[in-house]
Amino acid sequence: MDEFELIEEIVALLGDTTLGEGIVVGPGDDAAVLSIDSDEQLVVTTDVLIEGRHFPSESRSDLIGYRAIAVNLSDLAAMGAEPRFLTVALTLDHVEHEWIRGFAKGIAFCASKYGAKIVGGNIARGALSVAVTAIGVVPERQCLLRSTAQVGDDIYVTGSVGAASSAVKEGLNIPTLGIHELWAQRFDAVAYRYFMPEPRLQMGVALRDVASAAIDISDGLVADLGHVTRLSGVGAEIELDQVPVWESLDPGFAISGSDDYELLFTAPSKSYERILRLATGVGTDVSRIGKVTASDVVTVRGEVDSAELLKGYRHF
Repeated sequence: MDEFELIEEIVALLGDTTLGEGIVVGPGDDAAVLSIDSDEQLVVTTDVLIEGRHFPSESRSDLIGYRAIAVNLSDLAAMGAEPRFLTVALTLDHVEHEWIRGFAKGIAFCASKYGAKIVGGNIARGALSVAVTAIGVVPERQCLLRSTAQVGDDIYVTGSVGAASSAVKEGLNIPTLGIHELWAQRFDAVAYRYFMPEPRLQMGVALRDVASAAIDISDGLVADLGHVTRLSGVGAEIELDQVPVWESLDPGFAISGSDDYELLFTAPSKSYERILRLATGVGTDVSRIGKVTASDVVTVRGEVDSAELLKGYRHF
């Protein structure tokens, strides 16, 4: 089987995730042709997942596929964007049809859950990696940014933090359930939280005219908050006992761990009640965990190792 036959097989497995509104030309040509409304802005993000660094070598292909889509959609959520289109590039050193079928199943399942369409991609021979480009839309001038936090704002986080890092630290157990069953039980164990993060897309959209700044937590709560404060020219103070940590994890570990893919955002204090209503409306837990300050540092009130907190996940 050559590259083009393999692509045809994958496209067939993706089913209706390759067809839909806005797709003029989908997979199969030199490039996709897409149509959007004139009063919207495109939001584009790309992430690469590499075997042995972003997922264990023994990971199931459907979980790799799901995770690759979900982490990119989380970036769109942090911008307040609605997902529209995806491209997926895959490198692998040999073809195993069962692996390919599982991978296609994983990317299609995640794309379908969040209303995104897969419009193209590429396959090449090489070490196993997955590169996804996610394209979303947001009304003009309503995009959430990292660089617009204001002194006096409250700091919030969705969901809970620490589960994914705990899974890695404990030695990641690869789930054996099918991907549909895993989705149904995704909050019940740390391994599910690692492989099937939930991009907070509805919350991101709800926050467009409320939040002053936002970011998704991929490198660690404190480390990612540091990206916001640095770009906004502000500081921050976190109350450790207010942070929603996963089950009985050590709070210091939880706020320094990576791969949670929750939303961290800031908003004026007067918006507190409104934010709670919005979170309830989209079925998302949210916690107020601190304040934006006029200093140039991020501090944590509580017993933690501050030097370790600021490191977060580092690629280099």
